[in-house]
Amino acid sequence: LLQQKDGRVVFVIPYENDFTLVGTTEVDFNDDPKDAEASEEEVAYLCEAYNMAFKAPVLPEDALFTFSGIRALVEQGQKRVSAISRDCQIYHHKGLPLPLISIFGGKLTTYRAQAERAVDMVSGLLNVVTDPWTDTQALPGGDFRGGGLDVFIESQCARYPWLPPSVLRRYAQAYGTRMDRIVGEGDSLACLGHYCGQDVYEAELRYLVDHEMAQTDEDILWRRSKLGLKVTDETLENIASVLSTL
Repeated sequence: LLQQKDGRVVFVIPYENDFTLVGTTEVDFNDDPKDAEASEEEVAYLCEAYNMAFKAPVLPEDALFTFSGIRALVEQGQKRVSAISRDCQIYHHKGLPLPLISIFGGKLTTYRAQAERAVDMVSGLLNVVTDPWTDTQALPGGDFRGGGLDVFIESQCARYPWLPPSVLRRYAQAYGTRMDRIVGEGDSLACLGHYCGQDVYEAELRYLVDHEMAQTDEDILWRRSKLGLKVTDETLENIASVLSTL
């Protein structure tokens, strides 16, 4: 965490084993969300923050990839964006023909708790009483019974000794226990189908299409993974070719 002169905090996080993720910035945005992208000024700001803390300097042109997101904030008279609470506001719109509940604000790290609050409100409208359970439920693929990720990887190495270590580790980190849906009962690399290059096989693409609603190569490379940071043009062409047959 890098404390900045303007009072903001910048994160510097190891990312995808070979990269560093630096963020974030905070800028008012009132246009179409689909047009949001990191500006040159924002990239320069993050590079400056990084360079104040690390010996090896980086320049804006060193950035391999940027992304932006829009966060709805509930303004309550604050003059500065940073002063606006990140907590979500859940409203029950009364006086309508049918019940309507709206969720405003919130953030990724609190999504479970705010969803639970919304469901509790819906349950009350339906006169349904249930005990909360999501705080102890593993996310899809995260049910590592008997140990954590490292123990799971060891067990998968024993189960799939023919799978290259780099492929097995990436599958385990990305999909957890759901990697079995990719590898199945296979006993050789041939079972994974067409090889696209750089540890990308047809079986993974098929899984993402069938189970994670991927439709395009961009979905595969950026929205379901960050393989786009590494793949070559040749691998990308092979991925697009395989996707066209699925």
